[in-house]
Amino acid sequence: MKSKPATCSLQAWATRSQRVPDWHLDPLKHALIQAVLKLNMGADGRQIYHALIEPQAALCDRSALDAVTAENRDQVLMRVCWVVKQRDWASLEVA
Repeated sequence: MKSKPATCSLQAWATRSQRVPDWHLDPLKHALIQAVLKLNMGADGRQIYHALIEPQAALCDRSALDAVTAENRDQVLMRVCWVVKQRDWASLEVA
């Protein structure tokens, strides 16, 4: 039996109308996400995701992805990393 070429499976995937969140396409937000992932290697992906999208009081009740600008990227990055680490520590205390 012949196997189908890889392009067939890619075409099938592409025609499913998969939506990509718009923050994946913004270079500033993409850079923030890449930096968070690099600084939090080994962290739970769900914790990182929630730290990026949940509103935070320190960011005027906005999510990190909504609050980030070119001027405050480092501060937002440190805030997200702090939230991820805090959740890591909390999970260690429970265990």
